[in-house]
Amino acid sequence: MIGTDPVVAEAGVVHAPELVDWYNGSFYGGITRMVPNDPFPGYMPPPLDGIWATAPYLHNGSVPTVALLLNSKARPAVWRRVDLDSRNFDEDALGWPYEALDGRQADADPAEQKYVYDTGYWSQSNAGHTFGDHLTDAQRRAVIEYLKTL
Repeated sequence: MIGTDPVVAEAGVVHAPELVDWYNGSFYGGITRMVPNDPFPGYMPPPLDGIWATAPYLHNGSVPTVALLLNSKARPAVWRRVDLDSRNFDEDALGWPYEALDGRQADADPAEQKYVYDTGYWSQSNAGHTFGDHLTDAQRRAVIEYLKTL
């Protein structure tokens, strides 16, 4: 187990089995069937090609940049995107410019709460995926530069 939040992997088995029937009866199910217990509960992650254009990261969008994906200890618990301008992209960290916040999503101004990501809520964790933690800063930079080429 890699310590990731299991909610998405368990969605069709534990939390919403009716989702499997809906999906398989839809257009998407005609292309790729959802079989949540074959061979075990899980989900198919997206490919790495074009990863530079797919922020935020992890299955639940809990990590704003690849740099943070590769350094789990630096991930903010509560954060918000700096703005919603799709042209505003952090090319160095490879992802969304973000602001780490103190407090919880519920503490934010009600008009801003929908823009705040709080990893303390059920299914919103950014834990796990610690692969890059053993890398040096230079090695993380090399991985990011490589991913930009895909």
